[in-house]
Amino acid sequence: MRHLPAILLLTCLTSTAGAQSVRGYVDRNVIREPIRRASGELRQCYERALRDDATLDGRLVVGFEVHPDGKVRRVEIVESELLSPELERCVLGVFRRLRFERVHGVVRVRYPLIFHPTN
Repeated sequence: MRHLPAILLLTCLTSTAGAQSVRGYVDRNVIREPIRRASGELRQCYERALRDDATLDGRLVVGFEVHPDGKVRRVEIVESELLSPELERCVLGVFRRLRFERVHGVVRVRYPLIFHPTN
C-alpha cells in the first residue's frame, strides 16, 4: 500500500529572542500566506525523505527572521522530532527562498510544521 503524505502547517510568532530584543510586528497572515504557497515544496521535501524512512512522523519548528525588505535571514531548525537531516536541509532551503511583504523592523518567527504520512 502506498503512503500519501499530508502536511499540516501551524504558526506561532514571537517578537523577542533571548537577550536580543527584536523590533517589529507583522500580522500572522503576512507570515502564513507565503508559507502556505510553499506547502507544495515542503510536501516534496517530506515525500523524498519518506522514501528513506517510511516512519517519519512528527513536528519540526523552523526559526527565521523577516527583515524590512521582506527577505528571510537566519533560518534554523529550532526543534525536530523527525531526526532527518535530509528533510531538515530541504525545509531550510524552502524557507530561505520565501519572500514576505515589507515589514516594519525585524520580525523573528518560530513556525511549527507537522509532518504525518497518511494511508
